[in-house]
Amino acid sequence: MSKSASFPFLGVPTNDRNAAFPGIAEFSFAVAQDPYGYYPSDASRRSATYSKSTLPSQIRCANPRCQQGGLETQ
Repeated sequence: MSKSASFPFLGVPTNDRNAAFPGIAEFSFAVAQDPYGYYPSDASRRSATYSKSTLPSQIRCANPRCQQGGLETQ
């Protein structure tokens, strides 16, 4: 049995934000994790807002026990 290549449904993540989001000039992306402070006690680590120029390809999970978790933003 041969293995077939697997590709993401909407494309491959890239660090080139213009290639990842063609035709979009600017945007604001807000993430709120753990609003009650179970994991990070510092409120500034529980939420973040990103723009097109600062959005990472993945936002890590706030829970320190989380393994291979997070949010793929592309």
